[in-house]
Amino acid sequence: MNWPTIPLAEVAPAKPQKAQVCGGDQTVWQVTLDHIESGSGRLLQRNLRPLSEAGSSTHWFDTRHVLYSKLRPYLNKVLLPDQEGLGTTELVPLLPDEGRLDREYLAHYLRSESFVGWVSNQTAGAKMPRVAMTQFWNHEIPLPPLAEQKCIAAILDKADSLRQKRAQAIQLADEFIRSVFLDMFGDPVLNPMKWKTKPLKALCDIRGGGTPSKSVASYWNGDIPWVSPKDMGQDTIIDSQDRITKTAVKESSTQLIEPGSILMVVRSGVLKHRLPLAMNLRTVALNQDMKAFVPGCEVEPSFLLYALKAGSRHLLSTVRATTADNLSSDVVHGYSMILPELSLQKKFSLVVQHYAQLRKSLRKSTPDFDDAFKSLSQSAFEGKLENLRGPSASFLER
Repeated sequence: MNWPTIPLAEVAPAKPQKAQVCGGDQTVWQVTLDHIESGSGRLLQRNLRPLSEAGSSTHWFDTRHVLYSKLRPYLNKVLLPDQEGLGTTELVPLLPDEGRLDREYLAHYLRSESFVGWVSNQTAGAKMPRVAMTQFWNHEIPLPPLAEQKCIAAILDKADSLRQKRAQAIQLADEFIRSVFLDMFGDPVLNPMKWKTKPLKALCDIRGGGTPSKSVASYWNGDIPWVSPKDMGQDTIIDSQDRITKTAVKESSTQLIEPGSILMVVRSGVLKHRLPLAMNLRTVALNQDMKAFVPGCEVEPSFLLYALKAGSRHLLSTVRATTADNLSSDVVHGYSMILPELSLQKKFSLVVQHYAQLRKSLRKSTPDFDDAFKSLSQSAFEGKLENLRGPSASFLER
């Protein structure tokens, strides 16, 4: 189907709302790029602050606008505001022509894989790439009849909702396990159940990491994943692209870490905000910013992981306020670990194993949902509405 295409400047120009008259102490919703989730446009935090704290590099918006991030467009940050507020000038306040362009349709189009790919090539600046706005405004958006735009937006809303519910289900499973841990064992720092305790170094073989020399070719491009802080996801290790050889392990300070060990980042800028922890499920090696805890016979790996996670706030409070953000080895080795009966730890491990299978199943099907959504989106903006009701849309019925 051939729809007319119209330049964005004509149907969705940048038109901030007129400045509001209010006092400096009045609370106002203030939006920056950090508050918007990439891809989904979900609001991560509603930042309500006095107007006096807003600064001058802002503009007003309301519920007619679509906020589009011109900074790092590959991050795909597009927000549909649900109330009036102030946005950073890095968020362009697009104002769709209500008679020709549906707001939700525009947001889905700006988030579509094809548009993100195109706009990412229209950037300037190496460290802080921004959209070249001349090209942006000249970009022509396909413009079906308004009723059809609303239909497309409704279908894509439903598909996107299913994707997000899947992600929420994974998150709920994680929260459930943390809740079970606290119910069974209590806060490991306060130890309200009066479990006996031992220092971490008495319960685990604690191993550090190292970096094989980059100048020795025989150390690299092997079969052993070499894990660094950037490879640490939420409770899991993202498959590292760095690989070392057995020769590197034999001749350098790097050690092999067997499956079932707990990995922790001990030196990285992220330690100001969170303590990355994960259980490795395959043999790996670590770089110098990591430590591994190989559990002994008194402690179950799953219990150890969640005990460390529950105590992470306490450990983070010891991080030195320096650019290095080091977590002291003395603090880590001497960390007081609660030690419930092994039978109780094993019972908790069974719960973790059950929910790990659930999370694995959910995560395994997530790429299928993502691919189906991309297919739907592409079909929608190419005018192939019949595809939206064909096999590519079957997951809408799940």
